[in-house]
Amino acid sequence: MKRGETIGIVGESGSGKSTIARCVSRLVEVSDGRILLGNLDIAAMPQRELRQHRRRVQIVFQDPYRSLNPRRTVGESIIEGPMYFGMSRDEAVRRASQLMKMVRLDPDALSRYPHEFSGGQRQRICIARALAMEPEVLIADEAVSALDVSVQKQVLELLEDIRERLDLSMLFITHDLRVAAKLCDRVAVMKGGKVVEHGTAFDVLSRPQHEYTQALLAAAPGHAMAGAVEVTNESDA
Repeated sequence: MKRGETIGIVGESGSGKSTIARCVSRLVEVSDGRILLGNLDIAAMPQRELRQHRRRVQIVFQDPYRSLNPRRTVGESIIEGPMYFGMSRDEAVRRASQLMKMVRLDPDALSRYPHEFSGGQRQRICIARALAMEPEVLIADEAVSALDVSVQKQVLELLEDIRERLDLSMLFITHDLRVAAKLCDRVAVMKGGKVVEHGTAFDVLSRPQHEYTQALLAAAPGHAMAGAVEVTNESDA
């Protein structure tokens, strides 16, 4: 993955997509192999070094309703990580206000609780919380699949805007090929824990070589998929 690039990992449920996300973020132990971030092998990193790694790689989960502590204001959730790493409370709150603007929410809402927000707004707050750590890599693990289609579009546009503004690398995990086509530079297709096809989003989704990728595309809504690939192609050109 290059800096500023979005790689999509697609495949059916159980194919291993979320396991990769949890390995990269070291939420689970890696049994074999390597995961390189720069010159660092994340897979071999001892526990004592993981604290700093948490800052470099942040993850946004699928369910915005379970990702925030209902007993804490959204402001407290956003400033917790930076303060843990030594940022003063005043600076953390100032940063949280800036991030709320970045995710297109009112900074005055920092004093409110999660139940006062819609699903789409909660996911924006989760994105702000992840960005508060100033990560190099942002992992979005099915981050829009629990949202209504219209809200999905808004959050996807937000993620794309943030990636460009902050020059972030993003690992985008999804089972929705239309979403991958619109957002990702490159796509890896997983089946049974293995990558069976990998390439630019346009090549993989318009000229699939593996029979599994062809089956996934055949199962996707035809007109919508064609439109998504067309958009990706125009943006690449």
